[in-house]
Amino acid sequence: MWSWKKQASSAETDDASALVGRLAVFLAAGLAPRSAFMEWGAHTDPTGVPALIVQALGQGEPVSAAVERITKGQDESWRALGACWWIARQSGAPLAPALGALAESLRDMATTRREVAAAMAGPAATIRLMMALPFVALLGGAVSGINSFALLLGSPVGLTAVALGGLMMAAAGWWLRLLSQRATPPPGSVSIELDLFAIACLGGAPPRLARASVHAAMAEFSLIGSVSDVLGELADLSRRAGVPVVPLASSHAKLQRDIARQEGTASVHRLGVAVVLPLGLLVLPAFVLIAVVPTALAMWSGALV
Repeated sequence: MWSWKKQASSAETDDASALVGRLAVFLAAGLAPRSAFMEWGAHTDPTGVPALIVQALGQGEPVSAAVERITKGQDESWRALGACWWIARQSGAPLAPALGALAESLRDMATTRREVAAAMAGPAATIRLMMALPFVALLGGAVSGINSFALLLGSPVGLTAVALGGLMMAAAGWWLRLLSQRATPPPGSVSIELDLFAIACLGGAPPRLARASVHAAMAEFSLIGSVSDVLGELADLSRRAGVPVVPLASSHAKLQRDIARQEGTASVHRLGVAVVLPLGLLVLPAFVLIAVVPTALAMWSGALV
């Protein structure tokens, strides 16, 4: 059965977006990387990524080595931070703008996941209520002198109703979980290839070498790419038009984030309509089978007696 608790990945993405944005502010204000990290992780969860990085720095590990080593074993949001740092170290580019763009991407994904969780809250509460109501109805019938339990658990009709009702509830939970997963941004939705490409070019690398560096970073941190072909197109456009490739890549990255945000919003709106189907086709009939049918049959058999 589907767990109705908010998925941990959403909270982790919220934390990552806020913390990465804060780190970008520290670096943009002129703090040295080590000082920025020490301040960044000083008052966070002791088991979280920032605190682990601070612990490694306190043991004398270099900043780049600590960031890259620790983020590799984390979720997608933190691996994206590691990839940004890796590219900046390789190219010599400033890191604060890259982290600002990453924080924006993470905020967009976290917003969509919160909207999905909000859209699922109503159906989740309805199913919990529907799962409790049959027992309430049966207890109410027992208090009133209608022995529905005996019919429900002691007759083929009752056992069949319980089995079918349980299967319908389980199917409804599976259906709602599937709808939620389809509406939630998948891995790779925080595609930072364009931002990484802009960072590499900003550090002075030619577009061809910048593309190779981006692909190496994506593989190094196990990130899923989605716009690899665009990198070559932007490089060709920059060469033909004689304009810098960095603003082209940054502008296209912002466009991709806007498109992803709009698609996420559309998915949430579609989800609000789609959840009606499992409620009407499975949850309500299951309630009728488990609560209404045994009570009605018990009353009918009592009336015949």
